[in-house]
Amino acid sequence: MPIGSFSSIVLCDRQRKFALEMSEYRRFAAAALEKIQKLSGWSEAPDPIAVVFVSDARMSRLHSTYMHIKGPTDVLTFQHGEIFVSVDTALRQAEEHKTSLAYELRLYIAHGILHLAGFDDLTPEGFKQMQQLQNWIVSETTPEPA
Repeated sequence: MPIGSFSSIVLCDRQRKFALEMSEYRRFAAAALEKIQKLSGWSEAPDPIAVVFVSDARMSRLHSTYMHIKGPTDVLTFQHGEIFVSVDTALRQAEEHKTSLAYELRLYIAHGILHLAGFDDLTPEGFKQMQQLQNWIVSETTPEPA
């Protein structure tokens, strides 16, 4: 896929605790994808990219099955284009970091897309780079409150 041609974004809500404004997250994900592609020159994005909002119970099963780690995590990214986001974990992190659920979900979406683009957070340098990039993407892509 040439630069300037962007993958489609599909969002799925597979959790039942919270009502999410899916159109807001779809717009954010599309804008974040565009920023990451322009920033990195990444041209091999899966099409479509699926962002799936899940509960901690489902995330725990995925985490255990694919990473062999017990318990939930915030986001899991699969290179064929699926990004699983735990809404329960996002809410806990929002409370802990004094942010909002919407902010945390945007952060996780940006994090997942960065992973798809080849960014890695397994080293201290990679972790710092991804943290800076995802924070920048969220701040540059999120509309100011009315």
